[in-house]
Amino acid sequence: MTISSTFIPGVFLLSHPSHQDIRGTFTRLFCLETIATIDPDFTISQTSVSHNPRKATLRGMHYQKKPFEEKKAVSCVYGAAYDVVIDLRPHSPTFQQWTAVLLLSPEEEPHTMEPFFHAIPVASLILIPEGCAHGFLTLQEKTVMLYHISTPYHPKSAAGVRWNDPTFKIAWPETPRIISEKDASYKDFL
Repeated sequence: MTISSTFIPGVFLLSHPSHQDIRGTFTRLFCLETIATIDPDFTISQTSVSHNPRKATLRGMHYQKKPFEEKKAVSCVYGAAYDVVIDLRPHSPTFQQWTAVLLLSPEEEPHTMEPFFHAIPVASLILIPEGCAHGFLTLQEKTVMLYHISTPYHPKSAAGVRWNDPTFKIAWPETPRIISEKDASYKDFL
């Protein structure tokens, strides 16, 4: 397993090699022991899956407010997604900055992706700290995303920022075709 940091403190990318033989492939998607080398306090309170039938479906940019902030470990188990994290921690040196990663399922090959993605890091899993907003845009039909989340969902603490908020200027590979009304209607951050 390869672990690499991003310029945003606490955001890490993990890549897991797949083992292949005549039966097919075997890939470890999550290992708490490995995560503990990065964040010894990471615990799993819930695991969630999102099924996204259509390409260009956007989910995000979500976070939970204090005292119910959450850490996430997110991977793509089928298909491909352009995964984005925004640092919303006011005292962070990267406050209001974002990073993106190409999350691919074990069957996908990075070289098959469009030229836009050639400069984007590729990973099996992204580890997201508390205080950051998270979202993704599906790049293929039937993309399935897996989330390990550190705290239970608390509806009154759920919050978000709009995917196209001018404060952040996120470079999306294409305009979302499917997005929830809630995600599309978040107010400007500033």
